[in-house]
Amino acid sequence: MIPFFIEYLAFSGELPLQGLGYLRVRRVSAKLDITTRLLTPPSQEVFFEASELVNTDAFFSWLKLRRSAASPNDESAYLQIVKELNKVSGNASIEWKGIGVWRVGSDQKIIFEPGIIKNQLKALVAEKIIRSEAVHSIQVGELESDSAEMSKRLSQKTKRVVPLNWLGILLLIAVLTIVGWVLLTGRVQPNSISNPGKISPKDGSSLQYRSL
Repeated sequence: MIPFFIEYLAFSGELPLQGLGYLRVRRVSAKLDITTRLLTPPSQEVFFEASELVNTDAFFSWLKLRRSAASPNDESAYLQIVKELNKVSGNASIEWKGIGVWRVGSDQKIIFEPGIIKNQLKALVAEKIIRSEAVHSIQVGELESDSAEMSKRLSQKTKRVVPLNWLGILLLIAVLTIVGWVLLTGRVQPNSISNPGKISPKDGSSLQYRSL
């Protein structure tokens, strides 16, 4: 009967145990440990949830279809397994291979210790993977684009900015060259750009002003 329990857990995600509760399958999300860069993949674990109200109809309906015929021993075998769980006491334990182990706690309540589920993915060390031509979505405010389009825009902007910078440098060099050439050839004399008129005091000014 235990192999059918395992199969039904994988099929429905829960197994009813009459008078005890349910075994349920919980999905654990992937985790990343930043310090060790260890990436733990998604996994599944089985846990026990105590409940007085347990419905076994769905399980027996599935079991009937699974075995293609109803067996009078199915229900009695199921009830016998549940009865054995209720009899666990002291340091005794019952192991369901592939599922887990049943024990009794200090408060005399039954405890389920899940086993290791086979075919689980192994943890990996996270590494930076560079993929060529990889495209991902980028959203800034209400604007949404992809990495390929943004890279194209940045490339075009860079191509426009670089020629303008070089144009300014070339223009400055040209101006300095012209000024230097004019000064060296002597085509511009100081008297050509200065005021040739003489400075004289106005009429009526005092002698003291004239001496200054």
